[in-house]
Amino acid sequence: MIYALNSTVLLHSFTEPDLQLNLQLQILNNKALNEGVLYIDADSKITLKSMIIKGNSAKRAGSVLYLSDSEASFEDCEVINNSVPTGLGTFFVQSQSVFTCSNCVVNGNVAGDSSVLYAMNNLFG
Repeated sequence: MIYALNSTVLLHSFTEPDLQLNLQLQILNNKALNEGVLYIDADSKITLKSMIIKGNSAKRAGSVLYLSDSEASFEDCEVINNSVPTGLGTFFVQSQSVFTCSNCVVNGNVAGDSSVLYAMNNLFG
């Protein structure tokens, strides 16, 4: 189980080239101090399955996901009522990243200064 309280879960796939997390994990009511409750970078390739991500917030960007120079897939996830009141995107994706969201429920998310998905120089599946 992963616990995150007023912080961020940092995910890298250094030792596992294609990390897949199918934990039925719940990430609920966290407050990231800056970017994303889930922060994925450093050429990681990660698949997140059957997760519930609800009621989280961030100050600057990506209340749920901050993705940089990596690949991330969400499959069969629920992404509900997350917010970044004065920042950019529930999903903040940048720097040649690849993001895929399949068979997910995405509802009630708020991004104050942009849309729910904010992207710069990326590929989407």
